[in-house]
Amino acid sequence: MQNLQQSCEEHGHYNEDVRRHLVNAIIVIAARNIAIVKPENISQTADTRILQLLDYIQENIRQPEFLKIGVMAEKFGLSSTYLGSYFRKQCHESIQKYISSYRIRLIEHRLRFSDKRVHEIAHEFGFADESHINKFFKRHHGLSLKKYREKTAG
Repeated sequence: MQNLQQSCEEHGHYNEDVRRHLVNAIIVIAARNIAIVKPENISQTADTRILQLLDYIQENIRQPEFLKIGVMAEKFGLSSTYLGSYFRKQCHESIQKYISSYRIRLIEHRLRFSDKRVHEIAHEFGFADESHINKFFKRHHGLSLKKYREKTAG
């Protein structure tokens, strides 16, 4: 960040290129840090299958059809009934709670750091429309996406 600030203060032939590369590096680091979010209570003895399952959820968070219990169970060679208890045992929370919490964090990020409209965010995360994403968000935050954006804009 200091290098980016310094390059903004200086004027030269290559400063625009340096700034562009620094901004891209910051974006990649932020994306990586968001992508590696794991449940807080994940078991210290978590096996590789649960880590693969978490990666799968994070990669497909914008495609709700891939996050159905039956689809994930088949993908990972588990029964639908066992998947939920397996996830809870490894992560100490339900799979649906983890998916919802992760989706909420990403939506919050979009609201704070992008100028995307609510209907664009709804479409990005696979919601049918603004009404559905607002109901989902309000259940977790107690306020609409627009109110949340206004509250965190300061």
